[in-house]
Amino acid sequence: MIKDETFKIVKELQFDKKQVIFNNKTFHLFPTINELKSLTKDDFKSCLVGFRDKYLCNIVKEVVNGNLNLDKIEKMDTKTAINYLMSFPGIGKKVSSCILFFAYSRFDAFPIDRWVERVLKEEYNLNKIVNMEEFANKKYGEYSALALQYMYNFRRNKNR
Repeated sequence: MIKDETFKIVKELQFDKKQVIFNNKTFHLFPTINELKSLTKDDFKSCLVGFRDKYLCNIVKEVVNGNLNLDKIEKMDTKTAINYLMSFPGIGKKVSSCILFFAYSRFDAFPIDRWVERVLKEEYNLNKIVNMEEFANKKYGEYSALALQYMYNFRRNKNR
């Protein structure tokens, strides 16, 4: 699902021409920051990103002008990095945790979406996000994000 949605965005923005073929499969490359900096809010809106259009446009500007330093994040501990990312409009706890997990291989980040929240409610009787984060930290520790992937897959495919 994420792969399909990402491809639609890349294709809509005309960056789908940048491809790599590996093991007879075609992979579409993400646009560079230099390519993204010329985009407008309307360009993002055309990708059907909804209310996120203004945030995406602003985040690109923050990276370009150096206010959002992606290299700096690498040196931060996870909690500090989450707070740093959340200081930018449009980036909340889940998105900052996703950024750290997927872009920086921070396995101790625990992005809770509705699918993971359902698993934690149904299987562990947890009802508050704070309790879910504490539970994940105690039970899975530095591998919380990996456990999350199993929970996500379990819940998404439970009734299939």
